Amino acid sequence: MRRLVENAWLALTAGLALRLFFVFHFSSASDDTAVYEELATNWLKHGVYGVFTNGRLVPADLRTPGYPAFLAAIYALSGRSGETARTGVMLAQVAVDLLTCLLIACLAFLLASGTYRRRRTVACLALWLAATCPFIANYAAVPLTEVIAAFFTAVALLLLAALIRLLCETDFVAGGDTRLIRAVFALLGLGAAFFTGVGALFRPETPLLLIAAWSVLAWVLWRKRLAMSWVRSVVLMGLCAMGSRCTNFNCSRRPMRSFRANSYRAGS
Repeated sequence: MRRLVENAWLALTAGLALRLFFVFHFSSASDDTAVYEELATNWLKHGVYGVFTNGRLVPADLRTPGYPAFLAAIYALSGRSGETARTGVMLAQVAVDLLTCLLIACLAFLLASGTYRRRRTVACLALWLAATCPFIANYAAVPLTEVIAAFFTAVALLLLAALIRLLCETDFVAGGDTRLIRAVFALLGLGAAFFTGVGALFRPETPLLLIAAWSVLAWVLWRKRLAMSWVRSVVLMGLCAMGSRCTNFNCSRRPMRSFRANSYRAGS
C-alpha cells in the first residue's frame, strides 16, 4: 500500500483522468467567460484590449489582463477563438492544474519534518489529495481564472516557504558564506513577490499573500533582531510585485502590436 501511495506517476495519471472526465462530460462556462473571450479576441485580432460598444471597439478595463492574455496565446497557437477554442483552453488548464499539484507536493515536502522518507511520503499524500480532489479538478473544465491564479499562488507560496525555512534553519544561516545566504534570501523573496504580482494579473486579491508573508517575516526577523532586514524585504518585495503587475494599468491603452490581424485566423 505504501508503494502505491508513493507512486507519483499514478497520482498524476489519476488526476489527469479525473480532469479529462470533467472537461469532456461536465464542462461549463459563465458570463465572465464570454467577457474574457471577447477581450482576448479583440486584443489579438485588433490590437486593442477592449469590447465592442454600439458598434465601436472601445478600450476597457473590465477585467485584469492576465487571463485574456492566456486565451490570446492559445488562440494564436490554435487559430481558433471563442467557443470553438474552449476545448483547447480547458486542456491547457488541465496541464497547468497538474503542475500546480506537483508544486503542492513540493510545498508539503518543504514544510514536513522528520526523515527524508517521511517527508517524501507526506509529499506524495499531498499530491494524491490535490490531484484527486473533485472540488479542485472541476475548475479545469471551466474557462475562468482560478486554475492559472492557483498556479502562480502555489509558485509564490513555495518560494516563501523556502525563504522561511532558510531563516529558521539556524545552523544553515550561521555557517557558510553570509553573502551567499543573503543572495538566496533576496532571490527567494523577489521571486515570490514577482509571481504574486503576475498572479494579480489573473486575480486582483493575490497580493494579500504578501501581507501574510510580511507578517511571518516580521515575527522571524524581529526575533533575530533584524528589523531593518524586514523593512528592506517589505520595500523590495512590494516594488517587485508592483512592477510585475503594472501591465494591468496600461494594457487597455497600449495596443498589442506583436500580433497582426492579417495573421489571425478566427474560427478556422
